[in-house]
Amino acid sequence: MARPPRGREALEKAKEQLSKARTAADLRRAQAVVLPLEFGFSLERTASIIGVSKGWASRLRTEFVRLGPKGADKKRGGRRRENMSYEEEVAFLALSLKKPPREASWW
Repeated sequence: MARPPRGREALEKAKEQLSKARTAADLRRAQAVVLPLEFGFSLERTASIIGVSKGWASRLRTEFVRLGPKGADKKRGGRRRENMSYEEEVAFLALSLKKPPREASWW
């Protein structure tokens, strides 16, 4: 038995987005929320209707519910494997770039 769909709080925004959608991505994002909640479609059926995989339909739903209609347009930033914060890295590199030049050795 499938879990009941979540995201009822985003349903009105999704319905509004259906009429305002300017791109296919905006329309799919809104449909991924509206179809399961309004018509009781399963995630598989919703994915089939909007033309994406089941995993992608789930991701579209989750992003819409969590971030709103335009929140999912934000690109993921870089630095996911950082060891230092950006400021710490700048300070570290500043130290290493300020070394006095080495004397040339010709041997």
